[in-house]
Amino acid sequence: MSTETTTFQYAPLSVADREIRLLRLPTKDPDIPPEKSNFTIFHASLDSSVAYRALSYSWGSPTPPKEVRVNDHLFMVTANLFDALIGLQREDEERVIWIDAICINQTDSIEKSTQVALMRHIYKRANEVLIWLGPSTPQTDCTMQEIRKLGGALLQAGLWEISSSDLANWDRTDEVDSKVARIKEEVTAIAKPMISQIRDGGYPFWWIMSDLGKRIWFRRVWCIQECSNARVATFRCGTEDVDFAAYWATCVFTHIFHGITLSQAAGKWDIDANFVWLFNLLTSSFPSELVGIRRKYLVGEGKDLISLLYTANVLDSSQQRIQATDPRDRVYALLGIAIDEAAREIVPDYTLSCAHTYIQVARTLLKHGHSDVLSLCRARDVCQDLPSWVPDWSGANRKPWAQSPFEKFFNASRTLHHALGAKESVDYTQIILEGYFVDQIEEVGHAFSMGIEDKFDYDSADGLFKDVDRFLQDNDRYTLGEKEEAMWRIPVSDTEVSDLVGQCKRAGKSSHMKEGYKILRKQIAEEATVEDLESGRISHASYLCQMERMYDCRPISSKTGFVGIGPMLAKSGDTIVIFKGAGVPYILRQEATKASWTLVGEAHIYGIMDGEFMEQNPELEDFIIQ
Repeated sequence: MSTETTTFQYAPLSVADREIRLLRLPTKDPDIPPEKSNFTIFHASLDSSVAYRALSYSWGSPTPPKEVRVNDHLFMVTANLFDALIGLQREDEERVIWIDAICINQTDSIEKSTQVALMRHIYKRANEVLIWLGPSTPQTDCTMQEIRKLGGALLQAGLWEISSSDLANWDRTDEVDSKVARIKEEVTAIAKPMISQIRDGGYPFWWIMSDLGKRIWFRRVWCIQECSNARVATFRCGTEDVDFAAYWATCVFTHIFHGITLSQAAGKWDIDANFVWLFNLLTSSFPSELVGIRRKYLVGEGKDLISLLYTANVLDSSQQRIQATDPRDRVYALLGIAIDEAAREIVPDYTLSCAHTYIQVARTLLKHGHSDVLSLCRARDVCQDLPSWVPDWSGANRKPWAQSPFEKFFNASRTLHHALGAKESVDYTQIILEGYFVDQIEEVGHAFSMGIEDKFDYDSADGLFKDVDRFLQDNDRYTLGEKEEAMWRIPVSDTEVSDLVGQCKRAGKSSHMKEGYKILRKQIAEEATVEDLESGRISHASYLCQMERMYDCRPISSKTGFVGIGPMLAKSGDTIVIFKGAGVPYILRQEATKASWTLVGEAHIYGIMDGEFMEQNPELEDFIIQ
């Protein structure tokens, strides 16, 4: 039988020698059809001096498959990989490249686990990582060319040299002659002509009208590690190339541009609405999650595993969803760039089920003090048979109300930076957490449930406000002044949106959110004037924004008078606890046997979020959670 009609068979790799497979792309011959090109696989040790590139791409749909020849045998690839193979061939040179779908035997779980553990080294060792975005169109060619131009100008202005903290606090006043102040001034100078053009009815970003930002590479979880570990990374779409740094600078500029336009808002709804429309278009055209992680990795601001899990799997918009063919890869794909001990303790093992993998990850994170994961125990999608204390990373996880690995707004336990009191249980599906009993829920209010793309529900918000008012009205736990503050703080978990780049943070003593709350209440009562909405538009919009983050919640009142917000599934008789080492309280439900508990979700209880309850020296207890 001709080798051309038989399927390629893999030879085993030497684990001891850290062997990988590499693919040699022949020179492009215009007389040979692409499907007749013969690609050659060979083995090499990662410890050898062999030079190669690595491909970062999205597999795409497996059907219909495309046929190529590898070592003179048939090999089936996806259409997107076929386009990449042809697009990366050169007429003047052979290329050696590592491609996961070809260089790893995807049907061998043991080999796959071993090779996945090496992937961070494979991408680090590569001379260059080529990021294949797919075939080009006239529109994408134009977009790539303009990104090179704008990104180059921003890099020339020094944007790459600004820290993540300075980017997050762009509107902060810097020393006049400081390096950061100079860079901000030059970047603002780039933005100003664009703002003027918009005010005059022009459209400075005409070149973004392509599907480049919607290419599936930006939504593939493995691309995070592949891009981050690269020594040199280059985006390629068709025949156009853009250096990673130029693309990153353009992504960051879209957020800075939005902030600058807010600071110079015209106060006219028609003009300001154009800025909002443009910002939404820009952010959808330049997905920034993946490139942001690589930039932090390159400048020494690497992330721990819990932070990477949040970035890749927790979202505010349905458009942000990063995809993974195998739900276990939502964790495994991030291990190669996580910088903490928790990540090093988790070894990719494709013989384990999705549920077993997620339990292992949650247990490891809790052992290392990451109580943040408990605030994500809501959605259940692919891995449905999970304990209540284990997040389903394959589900549509939304950001917690006020708890994340990036910002610690609260310290209910007063031991936030200490180890979480997590203990092993005989039952692998259970975990024992040390904590403090606070109170039991006596009454729950109206549910406030908003889908991620739902319009704001004014009727539900009205019900929530009235319940909070009622719970506070006849309450003797809080002073009159505390009640006035609690009315507007509780519905948004005492957070606010501020800064030019829309950062969420703890609401301050003179927060503009109080004004936003008053305008919203007047709007619901149909008493808001045009002047109210015009003068307080940012405060009003900020309060709406934060309330939209309070998905699936309801007001709660405890037996001793605590008032706050709990999960939508909370009910009378549930228990409020503070786990040792946790920043926020949680709601537990005792099982009928009273031997264990179920985690219902996170809570915001007014008056205990900064550790006030701990002044009572409560007794530390063990809670067995299943």
